Amino acid sequence: MAGEQSGYDRRRHRRINCNFPVQLKQLSQSSTSQIHNSVSKDVSESGMQILSFYFYSVKHKIMLDLKLSEDSAPVRSLGRVIWISQIPYQEQYRIGIEFDELNEDYTMHLKRVLSDYSPAD
Repeated sequence: MAGEQSGYDRRRHRRINCNFPVQLKQLSQSSTSQIHNSVSKDVSESGMQILSFYFYSVKHKIMLDLKLSEDSAPVRSLGRVIWISQIPYQEQYRIGIEFDELNEDYTMHLKRVLSDYSPAD
């Protein structure tokens, strides 16, 4: 329809297809925070899509560690679930996460690593 933007047009940064290990820590008021391991499907400077066996509700806040290489410390950021979609016929989810607090050093490291990859379709 006229006036609507596609998902690509709304994005601030280009997405890069890449499979990086991700560790997610649920932020909750309880003292027992769960940690889940996952993998990225695509990453940009402002967020990423991951695959997960765990459901997270939209707007759920998480702490995440994104491992971009064996030689460097993980990129750590507070994130927020923007969307979630169950993969048909599987107990797995695709989850869109927006980085809420990504410091300048991590942002520059992420830009350098992503510049070596081709954009996502």
